Amino acid sequence: MTHSSKSKTQPWLAILVFSIISMSMIACAEFDKSVGKNLVGGDQDGVIAEMTFPVSEITSYEHGDALKFSSTALHLGEMDEFHSDIVLWFPNFSSLGEVLELDSTRLKLFSSGYLDAESIEDETPWEAELLRFDENFDPIYNDFVSAQDYQMTPIDTIFLDAEDSALDTFDIKEYTMELDTLTLDTLLLYLRPLDDEAGFIKRFVPWSSVADPLYLPQIRASGDFVVDGDTLRDTTLVVNPVYTTFYTDDSGVPDDAERIITSQSYLRDVVVKGDFTRIDPASMSLNRVDLVITVDSDWNRNLGDPTAYTWYDVLADWDLDPDTLEVGSPSELAYFIPDSTMALRINVTPLARQWVALPETNFGLAFKPIIAGNSIARRAFYSNDPNVDSTLRPYFHVIYTEFTQP
Repeated sequence: MTHSSKSKTQPWLAILVFSIISMSMIACAEFDKSVGKNLVGGDQDGVIAEMTFPVSEITSYEHGDALKFSSTALHLGEMDEFHSDIVLWFPNFSSLGEVLELDSTRLKLFSSGYLDAESIEDETPWEAELLRFDENFDPIYNDFVSAQDYQMTPIDTIFLDAEDSALDTFDIKEYTMELDTLTLDTLLLYLRPLDDEAGFIKRFVPWSSVADPLYLPQIRASGDFVVDGDTLRDTTLVVNPVYTTFYTDDSGVPDDAERIITSQSYLRDVVVKGDFTRIDPASMSLNRVDLVITVDSDWNRNLGDPTAYTWYDVLADWDLDPDTLEVGSPSELAYFIPDSTMALRINVTPLARQWVALPETNFGLAFKPIIAGNSIARRAFYSNDPNVDSTLRPYFHVIYTEFTQP
């Protein structure tokens, strides 16, 4: 199920929050210095200090299959319950002219390796089936779930294996499928594993303005044609798609007590809440607040390449039903996971200042991969479960100025 984000708030509340945050930022700018530094200014003395406290609530929020506009690769197959199908849209055939005789029509795709080649355990060969949509279907604003409800006709199959033990991940290989039963008209094609027997995910070259033209998806139609009044005999016409994408399903790997799962192509974000009532706005001013959450790098179900993350505000209570989450717009900032610590550190200072000033607005925050759907990345973060090592549980790191009367 795909949920759309909402961003609604009362105008007077937004103005008040903005004013408080702006004043706090101005006041804290001069005190954003070393922890333990004594401060003297105006009528107050103060010291910069720090504290940490655990997150109070954490869960994942499942959106479903993400919208993908510029895929870096087309993924086909299944691996550890992550499933991916390919969609190819060819709307250009009507401009090719009249077909006098069609000798052959073939779809050519070029593979470019595997997803997580070094982690493939099942190299058993499997077949993929090519199908044609028989009814109108919007390939951009649909997803894996909705595609299964449309009428499709099987056309051909291709055989896929990990013939090189999946070691040569950049080896280009050509796959050809026969389309002789089709007329030259708008085509919307669907490629998926046959009988759910796939044990790995193969990558294919997508339609892209930066890809090598030799390896773009293409349909090669051979025969006799009339184009712009000219008769072309024994001619091969090459047609490229205008849109290619892949549909994914990663709903089969749920959170467990000790791990919270995120996914980049099949969107699963993390929702976090903390208790900021411990911050006294009368005597404490927030300099910086970070959410720190650590990746379980030993989890054997991580998939894909590491990615950057960003955060967005939560606008309503989600304690009882996180699947009805109401959220604001994402931040424009990107946060990466350093190899040295494997701990994602997200600066949430503006939100924290708002929560301290107006506790009733503290519904938490969520974070997600910054490029939602263009590649595959599944990661597990440690939860706040008591069985998790205390040094690995998610927490807020707060640097603040505490003021005292002289």
